Amino acid sequence: MAASECEGENNQAPRVLVRAKSNNGKNGGGFGYDIEPGPLYERPDIIATRIAWLDPIDGNAREVLSDAESSGDPGDAASKLERAERFLNAALANGERPAAALKSKASQEGISERTLNRASNEITIKRKEGAPGWFW
Repeated sequence: MAASECEGENNQAPRVLVRAKSNNGKNGGGFGYDIEPGPLYERPDIIATRIAWLDPIDGNAREVLSDAESSGDPGDAASKLERAERFLNAALANGERPAAALKSKASQEGISERTLNRASNEITIKRKEGAPGWFW
C-alpha cells in the first residue's frame, strides 16, 4: 500500500491510498480519504482524528500517485509532457519499437501511460500493427 497527500486543487480527494503491489490480488486502484477531527465516544471532551473514506479511484498506483503529487500547475503538466516527448524521441531515434516495450520502459522511468500517449500524439508518432503486436 502507498499513501500520498494531494498537492493540487484539481484532485479528487485530499489524500489517496493505493495498492502498489500485491502477489495475491489485482494491482491498481485505490481510495480517496481525509483525516477529520472528532470527539471520542467514551470521552467527548477529547478530540481525536479518524479516517473518512471517499470514492474509489481508478488507475494504476503510479498514475494515481503521480497525479496526487503534482501541484496542478500548468508548468508541472508541461514538464511531464516534455519529459515524455524527450523519452519517445530518444527511444525511437533508431527506428520503430514494440509499443508494449516502450510503455514498460516509460513506466520504469516514472512516465504514466496517459502522459506517454499524450506525448506521442503531440509529436505525431505513427502506430502500426505487426507481429507480435503494435509498433510505434
